[in-house]
Amino acid sequence: MVQPDLFSYCRISTRELLLGKAREGLIFYGIAQTAAITGKTPFEIRYAIIATYHLDALRLGDEYRIPYTAILDYLDYLENKTGEFTEMDGSKDCDPGRIGLYRYLSQLPHGHAPSGRCPFDRMEGKTEQSPQDWYSLQSLPFPFSARASVWAMILGVPTDLVKESVGTCSEDISWPEIYDWLVESEVINLPVSSESGESKPKRETAPPSLFD
Repeated sequence: MVQPDLFSYCRISTRELLLGKAREGLIFYGIAQTAAITGKTPFEIRYAIIATYHLDALRLGDEYRIPYTAILDYLDYLENKTGEFTEMDGSKDCDPGRIGLYRYLSQLPHGHAPSGRCPFDRMEGKTEQSPQDWYSLQSLPFPFSARASVWAMILGVPTDLVKESVGTCSEDISWPEIYDWLVESEVINLPVSSESGESKPKRETAPPSLFD
């Protein structure tokens, strides 16, 4: 079997790499994976989620899950706002970091190849009593319906967490059910107690700065 020439992947942009993995079913990434892709530390990724608001994420159980679309937006921010990331278009020839990134992504397990794309052209607007979908999750490629174990594989979480969070004992779970849970889990929708004892849609309190 002929081994692929890794240097040929120098010409593939980070966007193309992430989009390619999404087509294979890898839609969400964890903190460590996102740090490896963006060249940041896990601390910096958490800080970007809960302090600077530059990275969209879902809080599923005790883990953060970051859509590949949010990573693309974050890389675009780094490139255009800070100049820290200049590899989006794959313009640097045979960059060692790009070869390492391709190797890393190629070794990640697939989520699950979705059986459908964008189940609905649009989702009904949320009411005042329901959280708003700030991250446009309805635009991600998901199956219309799948078994709980498949949803767990796509999200990278335990199957029991999916069932408990959706509130069903059924093995088959529809996209609208999953969608409601994911919207409620968007970090910006997570309630933070105020002085009056009420909840309001704010992000989590930022961790203390190491430089204070």
